[in-house]
Amino acid sequence: MLRRSQQTPSPRQGRLRSWAHLLLLVVLMACGKKDDPEASHSKPTTPKSPPPIVVVDKNLPPVEQLPGIEFVGEPVEQAADFPKERWVRTVLFDRKTPYIGFTYVDRSKGNSIKGENIDGLTSAEIKARLHADFPSSTMQPIPAGHPLTPLTAGEIAEYDLPAEPEWYSFYK
Repeated sequence: MLRRSQQTPSPRQGRLRSWAHLLLLVVLMACGKKDDPEASHSKPTTPKSPPPIVVVDKNLPPVEQLPGIEFVGEPVEQAADFPKERWVRTVLFDRKTPYIGFTYVDRSKGNSIKGENIDGLTSAEIKARLHADFPSSTMQPIPAGHPLTPLTAGEIAEYDLPAEPEWYSFYK
């Protein structure tokens, strides 16, 4: 009796073994080498370049004189006597909603107020909102004639407001 290793394979077993070898070869070729860039069909990635450096030419003419720039509409007329660096009571641009904020001049927008809509709030809630790290809203630009009333010394004491809020140092 012959052992299994000494038996001659049948034609069917030979074909199966050939198919198995062929399948293994196809799988190996399909996988390819991962570290071989030519075997990969994806495009190589190039590193992103840094953003361009922008240099401002301080000798440029005023914007109105630059070609291709056109301003549309009327500029907002702003009051020269705007109470700067003051706590004020006013209304939002809808002329109905009460608002308390600190006035300042923004270099790009002009007369501005940063503060809080106080509609329906108690004194304690107003005080808490005015003492936030940064106001929740900004009104700008403030047109000439917009109603403003500086807060009284009593109101400033009631809300325990500083002479100027911490965030204001950014706009100086």
